[in-house]
Parts: sequence; structure tokens; C-alpha cells
Amino acid sequence: MRYRTKNPVETKRVARFVIKKLKKDFSKIGTAAVVALSGELGTGKTTLVQGLGKALGVSEKVQSPTFVIAKKYKVKKRGMPWRVLVHIDAYRLGGKKEPAASWFNGVFDDAQNFVAVEWPEKIKKHIPKDALWVELKHKGRGHRHIIIK
Repeated sequence: MRYRTKNPVETKRVARFVIKKLKKDFSKIGTAAVVALSGELGTGKTTLVQGLGKALGVSEKVQSPTFVIAKKYKVKKRGMPWRVLVHIDAYRLGGKKEPAASWFNGVFDDAQNFVAVEWPEKIKKHIPKDALWVELKHKGRGHRHIIIK
């Protein structure tokens, strides 16, 4: 699926389509739903996660967890198969500072988690094979191309 957005509001709306797809595909397999968000700085990865949070009924402000690596938010929307939105920013990870694989496995193995990972290429070996990959690209003047694989 491909989307073109002209502003952050439209980028956040794409999140509804992501939720709908993952709710259909992942609600019965017994592992977390994982969205791997790839793109250059400023392409709207965190904006899309904010849209995911809104679509999941998260009442807190969703912010980039760059310095703390991960944040968890309670999913409050009824009818969702997940209880927690886990937002991971792997930008600072990789190499010697990379957390133990067991931490990621616990997050990715819990079917009550909806996990959004920014900079997934930094921890690619930990990303589940059935993750939904979303690539965001700059297209000038606030426009973005969003490709969902």
C-alpha cells in the first residue's frame, strides 16, 4: 500500500489503515503486532506513531523515546486486541550498547503488545519476520510518501 500525505494530520490518519490491517492479521497469532518504521530524520516516523496512539485510544501525549529507548502507553480503545502500545526508538542502538535480545523477545512475544519501532534497521535481527514494514520518504514541502509492506 502507498500513501501520499501533505501534512502531519494526514500522516497521522494513515495510522488507522495500519491498525485495521494489523488487527485483522495479528489478533489471532499469539505474538505482538509489530510495525517497523524506517526513514530519514524528519520523515514523520514519530508523527505516525502518534497517529497509532490516537487510533488505539492512548490518552497520553506520545513522544519520541530517543533518549529512554522505549515508552509504554495503555491502549484504551475498546475492541482492540492489544493492551499496551510500546514505542521503541532504536536510533541510538546497535553495536556494544545494544540491549540484550531477551528484552526485545519479551516485548515482541507478548500478544498484548502493539509495538512501533523507529529505526528498525539498527536492531533488524530482533525484528520479527512477520512485522509490518513502513517506509517514510520526504517529497518536499511537508509532503511524504508512505509505503507499507
